Amino acid sequence: MRALAILGADLEVSLARVENALKRMNNYDVLIVSGKDVAEKMAEYARRLGCEKEIVIDNFSTSTYENAKNVRRIALEKGIEKIYVATSSYHIPSVKIIFEKAFNNFPFELISLPSSKIFRSVAKEILSIIQDVPSIYLLNVLEKDYYDKTLGRIKRYFFRMKNAEKSKVL
Repeated sequence: MRALAILGADLEVSLARVENALKRMNNYDVLIVSGKDVAEKMAEYARRLGCEKEIVIDNFSTSTYENAKNVRRIALEKGIEKIYVATSSYHIPSVKIIFEKAFNNFPFELISLPSSKIFRSVAKEILSIIQDVPSIYLLNVLEKDYYDKTLGRIKRYFFRMKNAEKSKVL
């Protein structure tokens, strides 16, 4: 049995993640929506979009680390063998680090969803990235390779956003 886990953020971002993930994935048995204050609405939206799979709601997670712990717990309870974790592309590097540690060899695959059209400001993305830093540090997984790749992606992202903001002004 396989699950698709969609990680929540603010409501607008979470609903966009649901829509994009459901368009992209169909090879799963259970849908897990995870995120405090948004999981119920994510589940409702998935139903409106035609999802007929079993939906499990985790409305307790307030961080990526809690997403990982709760999604793993749900997977073990449901007898799920593999999880596809869907989140925005900017979030992938920190999700990879945190889920690898929290999942403790439980099989998962990351699904990168578009993020450029679903954010109103660069500040939201900055805060999302910063929120994961303490989790990564506390999990004691600050490996140089991950750090360098993540930092490089962040720099490239800010460069793209800076240029996008300039083109909007013109």
